[in-house]
Amino acid sequence: MKRSYGKLLALVLVGIGSSCSAVYENLDPCQHNVGFVYDYNMSFADAFPASPMPMNLYVFDQDSLFVTTYSGSAIELSNGMYGMPVSMPAGSYHLIAWGGNTEDLYETPALTAGVSAMKDLTVRLRRQENGQLQQAQGLDKLLQGVSSINIDSTDHSQATVHLMNNTKQLVFIIQTDDGNALNPEDYHFSITAQNGKMAFNNDMLEDFPVTYTEFVKSSMSQDGLDVLKAEINTLRLMADQEARLQIFANESKGNILDIDLIAYLKMFKSTYYSNMSDQEWLDRNTSFNIVFFMDPNTGMITTLQIGPWKIVLVDHEL
Repeated sequence: MKRSYGKLLALVLVGIGSSCSAVYENLDPCQHNVGFVYDYNMSFADAFPASPMPMNLYVFDQDSLFVTTYSGSAIELSNGMYGMPVSMPAGSYHLIAWGGNTEDLYETPALTAGVSAMKDLTVRLRRQENGQLQQAQGLDKLLQGVSSINIDSTDHSQATVHLMNNTKQLVFIIQTDDGNALNPEDYHFSITAQNGKMAFNNDMLEDFPVTYTEFVKSSMSQDGLDVLKAEINTLRLMADQEARLQIFANESKGNILDIDLIAYLKMFKSTYYSNMSDQEWLDRNTSFNIVFFMDPNTGMITTLQIGPWKIVLVDHEL
């Protein structure tokens, strides 16, 4: 009989020791971590560790009701990934991550635990009371991703949120056919799109359009070449929506360019990415460089170049 009790006691101790729900001096409590990976880019590689940024991690239960928020800088976890440790009761949870949605630039509604649903989580560029917005400053990365995690009180849990960057940088250069310099004060650039309000899953929500204007503009001279350079940030570009690019010239010349930027960007998707949807291609790219060629006699844009490809503009109202 003593022998039988000894075996039973050993089995019980093994069962207890394998659980990290109980804390012993020689055992760590259960670890629950959420890692962030920014690999939805054209490099198809994780760029998050190169510049980890503060993140907001919104947690919802299996019924999609709000539980809590974890906010702060991502830290290096034990597996080398950057992320956040979390502590929640056992259960299944939805995870919504946003990074860069700072209060000075974006409106994110306050959520009430047990009451607010996932659909109540939105991110919107701050704007005037009438809903209009002239966005003239540069925008840092705005990262977003969704995932889920199953918390087990008897084991460690790990979830990974794959992020994409909603901020797009466009660099424009105007060069005249005769090479003469252009005065930056005589030209103004803008992109108008309805992309200033996003749902929890990064879908665009109906809202007033946003007009983005240049936050950098200057003349440049290099190797005997004089050009005008301007930079604009915009948020997520949608393959099925317009983003109107306009270039305005002073001296009563008016608009010298008015095109649907999306239509042109989609034209220049390389055949190398033919298996990639237009939307994925726009989402993975974070920057676009476009060169415009101007007729010095008419002051009108005649050609644009994206990468090695050129298009001669005939109808400026595309």
